[in-house]
Amino acid sequence: MVAIAPLAPTQTIGEKRVTLRGLTWQAYQQILQALPQSRAARLTDDRGILEIAKPL
Repeated sequence: MVAIAPLAPTQTIGEKRVTLRGLTWQAYQQILQALPQSRAARLTDDRGILEIAKPL
């Protein structure tokens, strides 16, 4: 018998991630527009889950 443990989320060294759940597309657009165009953060939206990743 083989037991499989769930993998821990991977995180790049020197990066901080924040996840927000249950956001609408409009909320994502508002957050995106509120940030400066020259931001270092990367925003990813996947079916209402927003992940913001920023290098340290």
